[in-house]
Amino acid sequence: MINEKIVPKPAARPGPAIIMDLGSFVKAGTTATEKILVNEPAIVAVYPEEMESYASFHGPYVGKQALSESTKSPSLTFSFPIECGLPVLMEDTETVLRHIVETEMRDSIELRDVILTKKSLTPKKFLRDLCKSMFETFQVHRLSFVNTDLASLFLTGRTTGVIVDLGSSQAMITPIVENQPQMHAIRRLEIGGRDITEYLQKQLEEASGGLLKFRSAAEVDVVRQLKEKACTVAAHWEDPTILREALDANEKIFELPDGTDIRVGFPRVRAPEILFHPGLSGAALEEGLHQKIFSSIMACDINVRRELFNGVVLVGGTSQLPGLEARLIHELSFLTPGGVSVNVIAPENCEIYPYLGAKMSHECNSLNWITREMWVQGLN
Repeated sequence: MINEKIVPKPAARPGPAIIMDLGSFVKAGTTATEKILVNEPAIVAVYPEEMESYASFHGPYVGKQALSESTKSPSLTFSFPIECGLPVLMEDTETVLRHIVETEMRDSIELRDVILTKKSLTPKKFLRDLCKSMFETFQVHRLSFVNTDLASLFLTGRTTGVIVDLGSSQAMITPIVENQPQMHAIRRLEIGGRDITEYLQKQLEEASGGLLKFRSAAEVDVVRQLKEKACTVAAHWEDPTILREALDANEKIFELPDGTDIRVGFPRVRAPEILFHPGLSGAALEEGLHQKIFSSIMACDINVRRELFNGVVLVGGTSQLPGLEARLIHELSFLTPGGVSVNVIAPENCEIYPYLGAKMSHECNSLNWITREMWVQGLN
């Protein structure tokens, strides 16, 4: 006697996979949407327990909420739980991710597929911490990590090149040869967008003779916005005196939130110059960005160096600085042997390339998924 066997179909997932690019700003969306849905600063702020705050709510305030709350009181305690793409404070990182999905995206992460970004040098400890958080705290269905160095390079149509990821707290230079990151040749520059903001803030306060003081997190964020609107990378730094005279004679004027006008001249180029001359801000670092890139490429095999110099790709938020691409070509051409072509690429949407790379990896079905069962077996 033959009986029909009915195999139950697997339950449909509650929604499309959620993508989150972890950094000083967390960019999030889903595989069903073309655009990023959320771009939220990874900041958590709380009032001290002993302090009575508005409506007796001590926090946590997350992202833009934290910046807004900082305008009301200087007593907030801030944490920046994600540094260099790493969840250095896991509990606060979970607070940020939950806020992004539930409050900003108005979605649920439970039983969903989740895609997170990582770098070539991300320590395994942080990957394990994220796995534990996703499966035990957020109860996700599956988890995948995307190496954004490889994905970003692939988006340019190359398999060999150098990814220069300019983030908030550092620049990471990763040479890749035929889709293989050259781990021994990866270099870091411990200067990023936040350092440029701080140096611009210092110059603006000094230039005002003490009239301007940017103290709260919201006020410092005003300086960050000024940086994005005003700063540009100088074509060269051979004679800063001439640059100062030219820029001070052609100051840009911006209106601050309180209606005050601020004039920005030479600081427009002096602030981002610390990428090339870290000593300007008092940093003890000797090598600038161009020297780090040169060192990284020269650490690779002699047969691939020419191709690497011809494929330097800028990604990350700080890569949007006007003039950076041309300045790097100028500086690297001075360092490289004659006859070697230097090509620096700043793709459109370079500030969100890691996120786009993660989305593309899903579309190409090239993800390696970690299931809950795999996670449990790994613990045993």
